[in-house]
Amino acid sequence: MLTKKIKNNFGSEKIVRGTRISNGSYYSVQPEEEISWITDLDIQADITAGNWIINDGTSDLNATDGLVHWTALNTDCIKEIEVDDSNKNQGATLGLGTSGKIEYLDWESLLLLDENGNILYDENFNVLRGS
Repeated sequence: MLTKKIKNNFGSEKIVRGTRISNGSYYSVQPEEEISWITDLDIQADITAGNWIINDGTSDLNATDGLVHWTALNTDCIKEIEVDDSNKNQGATLGLGTSGKIEYLDWESLLLLDENGNILYDENFNVLRGS
């Protein structure tokens, strides 16, 4: 399992994802919160800027190596996710279903939405409204 520690290098205390991290302190990201932390674009930008230093459990990494390490997903953090496989068939893919659970989704039943939840395309990829 990859260790993911983040060090505050901002010069002052920061609150990130509800966690208070004082300047110069490390926070160890727990497996159950990993996905939300590593996909946070603000954190990624601040890693690149040098405001967050990533530590792999052994040493602090430079910004480039730190971002690569940070975004590498530990499979341990997803092994406990229950998958609804009632719709599993050939051509189906995993995705977030309407139930809010990870489930197999049939491509024929998928609708593409914009950021406001408006349907952009139908199942035949016909444009329903301009994007």
